[in-house]
Amino acid sequence: MKSKRGQQDIIVTILLVLIVLTAIAFVAAFLMKNIKTSTASADDKQTCLKLDLDIASASATTGIVVTRPSGDPNVKMGDIKIFVNGAACTSATNTTTKALGPGASVTISGCTLASTNKVTAAPVLANNFVCDSNTEVTIP
Repeated sequence: MKSKRGQQDIIVTILLVLIVLTAIAFVAAFLMKNIKTSTASADDKQTCLKLDLDIASASATTGIVVTRPSGDPNVKMGDIKIFVNGAACTSATNTTTKALGPGASVTISGCTLASTNKVTAAPVLANNFVCDSNTEVTIP
């Protein structure tokens, strides 16, 4: 009778190779997804560097006046996100600023403001990426 030992070794080797190839495919898919996400995030952060916002004034009665004093005129914002004491102001109105080019300003109302509140304004890109805020004012 012939020995089946040689056939078993070949089958085991083939199965091990298939398991290793499957593991490599899973790891590669995971890494590619993370690399793409990191690259997109880096591109968004580069775009954010081309945007500049200032808070010209902020008060409970007149609202928050946000200006875009400089920056690349070809970079369009999707929105402005207002933060009061670090928390997002979800009731802000007039925040759609797609046409807010360098030198323009917009008045944002609807946020509850009180004395000593710290207000920050962050540009939001068209893909909803929220840039880091580079301006903060304290309500007198």
